[in-house]
Amino acid sequence: MIKKITILTLLLASTNFIDAHCGGCGVGDTNAQEKNKKQHHKQIEELNLSSDQKEKHEAITKKYKNEMKLLEEKYRLEINSILNNDQREIYNKQTNKKSELCNLK
Repeated sequence: MIKKITILTLLLASTNFIDAHCGGCGVGDTNAQEKNKKQHHKQIEELNLSSDQKEKHEAITKKYKNEMKLLEEKYRLEINSILNNDQREIYNKQTNKKSELCNLK
């Protein structure tokens, strides 16, 4: 059940990312990326994690970051499958531009 919730959450987050740029990578707000990093570090500090917990936290973060990238690509491929050639060209330009700006390629 938890796995299904996690996958659904990641899918929803992926959909939101693709449809509406969140600004988290710094596009449109040069301080957004730094702000996100600070919030992440603040969260870890407030949790008072041991060094072992910090390592595990970082591993989990990397794991899900990679899974998000895979879900985003799967989403793009599925969307591409329903579009005609003209729509696909427009969609790919839109998503490639966002990926380039966010360094997600």
